[in-house]
Amino acid sequence: MKLEPLDSEMLVAAGYDEEFHSLIAEFRTGETYRYKNVPSFVYERLMSADSKGKFMHKYVIGRFDYERLSTQDLQDFAGFT
Repeated sequence: MKLEPLDSEMLVAAGYDEEFHSLIAEFRTGETYRYKNVPSFVYERLMSADSKGKFMHKYVIGRFDYERLSTQDLQDFAGFT
């Protein structure tokens, strides 16, 4: 899984893991979250949204279970170990 850089005031990058149906979002705050059981079309719409932040607030945040990822978690999840 690769995180794609974003031109957004809210997000630095985002990626999608097909195997786990997870949206990974890296925020400008430095925090990275994994949103669980997210359909792939939600990720696709996020990537094409004019405002990534508005999309996240309207369709992702508060709608899907999530966990905060540490740097090590992110590396493990992405298969970098």
